[in-house]
Amino acid sequence: MTPSAKGPSQDRPEISPADAGFLAIVFLAICAVFAATDGLTLQIPRGEGVFQVTALPGGRWSTNGGPATLESIESAVRSAVALNPRTLVVVRRASGTSPGLVIDVLDRVKRAGASRISIKDIG
Repeated sequence: MTPSAKGPSQDRPEISPADAGFLAIVFLAICAVFAATDGLTLQIPRGEGVFQVTALPGGRWSTNGGPATLESIESAVRSAVALNPRTLVVVRRASGTSPGLVIDVLDRVKRAGASRISIKDIG
């Protein structure tokens, strides 16, 4: 079979301006919905089995509410994991805290043997 000289070309699909406009509107609507989504809201458990480390501005740290240093964080996490291997370590980052400091404490927490780690911004 040879293509007809009067029919549409088989190499290029045809689309009407109305179809193109409809597709553009659908694309923009989907992009707008994704842009408005902030992400998931997670509820982090409190109480037994949860160890909280908070990064504060100025390179300060606290563990479960008390002041701490990087060295004391590692030993405290190691002790908590020894008591309960399923301990959830929550690393919270206050606004104005350097991301590099959070990475430093994450390295220490991992080195201490924690396998369940969560990171949270606290504004």
